Amino acid sequence: MDLSTKVFLGLLVAFILVVKRYLNQPTHKNINKTVDISNDGEEIDKDVLVSGKDQKTVKRRRKRRVTEGMIEIVSTLAPHLDVEQIKYDLEKTGSVELTVERLLKGEEFEFPPKEDESSTANNSKSNEEPQNEEDYYEDYHTETDSSDSEDDDD
Repeated sequence: MDLSTKVFLGLLVAFILVVKRYLNQPTHKNINKTVDISNDGEEIDKDVLVSGKDQKTVKRRRKRRVTEGMIEIVSTLAPHLDVEQIKYDLEKTGSVELTVERLLKGEEFEFPPKEDESSTANNSKSNEEPQNEEDYYEDYHTETDSSDSEDDDD
């Protein structure tokens, strides 16, 4: 073996030892709660419940504000959906990935719950209508003088 081969093997062994040491570093984790960072930079809290042999992980997503870009991405993939449906699902899931996954699974997208428009419309109409005939004439600035009708009869 010449000198260059010995140097190469020495560097290879040193590199392997450094990598092994780096990978075997102790990690300081809180067993009850860990935080992962997803691909899009969003933090996901995980509560880890340990009881004997059973181990359960519960994921909770933090709600993000729905942007026009998020809606545009989903609407490009699903042009048959209304913007309200897409926005409502993005608000529920908090991520474009989960919404697209639901779309690919063929799940139904719900419309957002609406207020009872008919009852609010009826209430506003009834508030606009005058309560009696005098109020009606006052609203339209007409006079209800009975002498006017007598003059017309002459």
